[in-house]
Amino acid sequence: METATLRDTGAVTQEEAATPQVPMFHIDSEERANWYLRKMFNLQAELDRVNAQAAAIVHELEQKQRSLQMRFEDELAAWAEGKLTGQKARHIKLLQGTVGFRKVAARLDVTDQAAALAWLNEHPDEQAKVIEQVTTERFCKTAYLGLAKVSAEETGELLPGVEMQPEQQRIYIKESDDAQD
Repeated sequence: METATLRDTGAVTQEEAATPQVPMFHIDSEERANWYLRKMFNLQAELDRVNAQAAAIVHELEQKQRSLQMRFEDELAAWAEGKLTGQKARHIKLLQGTVGFRKVAARLDVTDQAAALAWLNEHPDEQAKVIEQVTTERFCKTAYLGLAKVSAEETGELLPGVEMQPEQQRIYIKESDDAQD
């Protein structure tokens, strides 16, 4: 013979009776709809604040990185060049990472934006070619360089504001997988 428990009979225990039953929340009134909207907009405002703070932190870290690079990159390059003199290797592995050199091909570069803009203003037909490639009103270095490359190939002359940068060695750094602070 089976014995029935309170649960089987549908009866409520004292413990269950003492626990208040919270009804499920539903948006069924203007007040609750406003609650939902307020929560959503407050969360969006918090997301915006956090994103702004993160952007400020990233900007500060990038500034520190550029400052270190400006202060020490030439010294690092000179040290690494000295260590690599007479060796085939073009990089040095260190505890924190790798320092090395890469060849950068000769290339055209806009070195005087004002001269480039002045030339474009004097040559409206060429300016139109550049403007076709530009979706904003600001100077587009890439579009002007494209025009300068075509001009250099056709005439052998460089457009104003453009210089040929020679092939060079450029230092690079790469973090080690197990780098320590």
